[in-house]
Amino acid sequence: MPKKPKDRVVPICFGDINPTMPGLCLNIGSGDQKIPGYINVDPHNPNSDAPWFAHQLPLRDCSVAMIKSYQTIEHFDHEQFPEILREWFRVLKPGGELHMNTPDIIASCKLVAEHANQPWMLARIFGNQSHGGQFHRWGYTAQELSMLSGMAGFANVLAAQYKEIDETMWIYIKATR
Repeated sequence: MPKKPKDRVVPICFGDINPTMPGLCLNIGSGDQKIPGYINVDPHNPNSDAPWFAHQLPLRDCSVAMIKSYQTIEHFDHEQFPEILREWFRVLKPGGELHMNTPDIIASCKLVAEHANQPWMLARIFGNQSHGGQFHRWGYTAQELSMLSGMAGFANVLAAQYKEIDETMWIYIKATR
């Protein structure tokens, strides 16, 4: 059963999150941010290690120790995201971890309203649209991501909010198979 999202802001550094068990590690939606020792997955980036789609990973069941997905899930179709989460659950080993983040849609809308004269702020909602993979297709709340993760089969779900360098509020999800 998913846990209620935390009401606090926590510091998150994706670079400091390490696997808790041996096995394959995936960086899904890697873009140009390749992580050494991970299979960097991105069908929109010719420099990725694997041009796989997130909902069709050509891997065996229970073969992956960790999945990281940094600022990626907002680029997936909303209707397809539950299928993607089920696929990630399928490939994770028991005890394997999913770490993902995304802009908090409510906080992003507030920032756009507060900074209406700064068009670049709209990228928090719509993506920078520099190529086909850089469009945001949906926005999430911590509650929705927690619920969707639980529905995909994840038993232990932590949802928290945090801020990075700028004013943007992000949602962080840690889900364990």
